[in-house]
Amino acid sequence: MKTQVHTRFARFFAVFTLFISGSVFQGPAVAQWIVFDPTSWIQNAITAAESIAGTAQRAQQYVTQLQQYQTMLVNLKQLPQGALSGALGSLSQGQAELVKNMGRLEKLRDIGTISTEIGRVSGSISNAKASVTSLIALQQSMGGMQESYSRRFEEARRLNLTWEQYAAQEDLQIRSRVASAAARAQEDISRVERVKRDYEFAQEMAQKIPEAEGVQQSMALMNTQMNRVVTQLAEVNKGLISSMNGKSPEQVMAEEQAKQRAADDQRTRIRNAEIQRAADREVFKVWK
Repeated sequence: MKTQVHTRFARFFAVFTLFISGSVFQGPAVAQWIVFDPTSWIQNAITAAESIAGTAQRAQQYVTQLQQYQTMLVNLKQLPQGALSGALGSLSQGQAELVKNMGRLEKLRDIGTISTEIGRVSGSISNAKASVTSLIALQQSMGGMQESYSRRFEEARRLNLTWEQYAAQEDLQIRSRVASAAARAQEDISRVERVKRDYEFAQEMAQKIPEAEGVQQSMALMNTQMNRVVTQLAEVNKGLISSMNGKSPEQVMAEEQAKQRAADDQRTRIRNAEIQRAADREVFKVWK
């Protein structure tokens, strides 16, 4: 998983490098809607994506460890009470290491406590799986941002524009209510919001497995890197909405659609009036 993410973002970085090789990133950005430093953003995005993949990998390893522990407990539960102490005293090296990692050896005293432990582990497995799922979702939403900006970088390079020139052009089109530019802006805002939601959910899920020390350490590093990305993306959204004069993308699109419908209605009325005049002339000819 980590290798795939690294390769994907490496390709993104290659496209980005080709783009900035002919661009100048000096002075304040002309356009309001993209106020972040693209060089810094892409570097942070690549680092954060790799960290997400690493955290998901550790969370999945924790799921596997919990499942192995659960299987061992189920096997122990099937033993007679009299044989339990002997079994616990003769665990294989792998089993002993597993119980040690779980920090639960003192809890395994009798069949009753083992049953309780099986229930606890079952809940931990569910929480750990949910954490893995949330991290994969975050990874996918980050990939969506990567694809969106990869297309923008490629378009700017194809038009032979610097990033500031391209951003200024998009800003003007958004403010001029060009439907395609507003649609692109809406897509970017939606992608940013999805990254934020998925990140918050991943944090929430990780808090439900506090005993997973390795996952927590990896998550702490990921948080540091993701906070930089989320802060920069917040500025992107702020600028996009500013370009729309504070209106949401949905409002802008609704206004444009209403204008289009009004224009269509006006053309229909004019055409119907012309048809009616032509019909009146024919009637007048016949009457004469």
